[in-house]
Amino acid sequence: MLTQDLSNYGSYYQGFIFPNMMINTAKDKVSVFRLTPLSPTRTKFEVFVYQTKAQIEAFPYKQDEFRPEFERVLNEDFGVVRSLQASVHSKAYGVLQLADIEYGISHFHQVLSKYYQP
Repeated sequence: MLTQDLSNYGSYYQGFIFPNMMINTAKDKVSVFRLTPLSPTRTKFEVFVYQTKAQIEAFPYKQDEFRPEFERVLNEDFGVVRSLQASVHSKAYGVLQLADIEYGISHFHQVLSKYYQP
């Protein structure tokens, strides 16, 4: 489990449950991302958003306001993912640069690499 304090995002926790779940906590909600492979080229992506009663009172979840911004961010990520997936077998494939807020992803891959190495 990682914690970061980025001035634009506040303090949050990000964790991964091997092999296919990511959990993000923030002051206003907890979101769980679950990815389920359907085939070599298709993946089901689910997002579950949870709030306590106190969070609901302080930060009412308004899907019509949350969803457009969330979809915009995901579509940016999915565009990158599609591009990387198409290039994964290419000899020209290089190292991926992640944004600071996505530190948890690189940490997860480091832990995963250690898990697979004897």
